[in-house]
Parts: sequence; structure tokens; C-alpha cells
Amino acid sequence: MALQSSGAISFANIQTVFGGANPIGLNEYYLNASTGYTSGVSGIPNIGSSISLSQFYGKSKPVVVVDYMLSGNVRGSMSTSDNGSGMGINGSILSNITGVDDSSTAITNPTIPSFGFPFFFFGTDYGSSNTIYWSTNQVLQFGTNTGTITWSQTTGRGILLGNADRRTNSAYVFPFYTRNNHSIKRLVVNHANYYGTSGSEIQMEIRLIRGPSYQYVEIRMAYWGAGTSGNWNLTNGGGYTNVFLNQGLPPITDGNSGVLRSDLNGNNWEFFKDRYMNL
Repeated sequence: MALQSSGAISFANIQTVFGGANPIGLNEYYLNASTGYTSGVSGIPNIGSSISLSQFYGKSKPVVVVDYMLSGNVRGSMSTSDNGSGMGINGSILSNITGVDDSSTAITNPTIPSFGFPFFFFGTDYGSSNTIYWSTNQVLQFGTNTGTITWSQTTGRGILLGNADRRTNSAYVFPFYTRNNHSIKRLVVNHANYYGTSGSEIQMEIRLIRGPSYQYVEIRMAYWGAGTSGNWNLTNGGGYTNVFLNQGLPPITDGNSGVLRSDLNGNNWEFFKDRYMNL
């Protein structure tokens, strides 16, 4: 909410936008006043300068961005009877890729038929169109549905989370839920190394999150015992962004976590090692 840009303006108008208590004093609204009511507002004078009601035309209180990404590591949970936030919601198995090699499927199914909320990747909303896929060879795919072993930078848009010749033992998807104004989709995957079909060398909990200011892909590693780290990268379909560069391979190891973050249009992706989402 912003104050009017012309006409009469009152102390009450200012208080409505910036907060405060009665009796109202204009000195409460200096930029560096101890009240902090106008902190960060451009064009408001500091204490010691003259101040007038007209200086508040068109002003608004800055939106405080609460980022729930915290420093530290959280081991992934492989629970299929809880959505990871203590809500007791069962996951639904992605049967199309369970026990399958070199394939992929949408992270929706007849039991959970929709992704549940918008999720953008390089300017396109793939969440609303239910065209986000998981590959048995460990690629989170946007708009491209392929089980290729070697995903190149031009295969399609995707996030490579150790892409190599793997095999999926099991994969579960959960209904989306909302927490602290963030929409969350949870995926739990259990993979075998390329060299065998009976092991469970890679176990990951992946959450796609859309908040009011950012989008996130959080990866919590429950177990990492892979013989090869595979390819860790992110591509817009035309070239790699190298977001994991110089983070070591794999950038997220046994018991650790990391977060990819973008703006709400799915651009400007960054990777934060040893981070987790407190949601």
C-alpha cells in the first residue's frame, strides 16, 4: 500500500501505511528514527533536517523478504508416510519408473494428478502444465520427458543431480502443501548405481518450493554411496549455467543438503551449499 501522490495527506494516512501509535508525532517518521517506521524508504529525511507531510507523497513501506533458507545441513528423510513436515500425508509411488532403467515420468500420477502450483524454469511455468519430470538417470526435467543416460546442455531444460547411468529402485511423490506462504512439492527417490541393480546407493529427498519472493529446489541427501558422482549442472536447453562449479563432486554428499534458488520467473539460478529450507 502506498500513500496518495497528490491532494490532502494526514498524519493518520502516514500511520496507516507505516505503523505507529497515538498520539502521532511526525518526528517518529524520520528515516533514522529509533522507531524504524520508515527505514529503507527513499526520500525521507534524517533527524536534524526539516520534514513535512508533502515528503510522504507516493511513499510505501518496503516489503520485508523473509528467506527461510538457513545455514547448515539436514539429512534427507526417505519416509513415504509423511510429507516431511509432520503432516502425516502418504506419498504415491511413481510406478512408471519404479524398478526401471533409462526412463522418466511426470512427478504427477493418477493418484496425485496435478503438480499443484506454478513453478517457473527460465520464464516458462511448467508446474501449472504438469510437465516436470524425474529421470531414472537423475535429471529433474522441465518440458522434456526422456530417460537418456547422458543429458547434454542441449537435450532440454533440466537440473542434473548426478546424471549418469542409474536405475530407480523406487520414487514417491507427495501432494503439494503450503507452509508459511510457500507452496511445496516433495519427491523421494532411491536409485541404484549403474553397475548394479540391487543396491540403494543414492537416496535423495527433493523439494520444489515457490514462495512470495523466490523459488527453490532443495536437495537433502539421505545416503550417497555412488561409484560415480555423475554430472551436476543446470541447463536452459541451450547451455549449462555451471551453478555447481567449484563446489566439489558431488556438491551434496551423504547426510548433507543444498539449495538452488531462482527469482519467480525461474531465472538467475544460484546454488547454496550446506543450506536447507526451514519449512
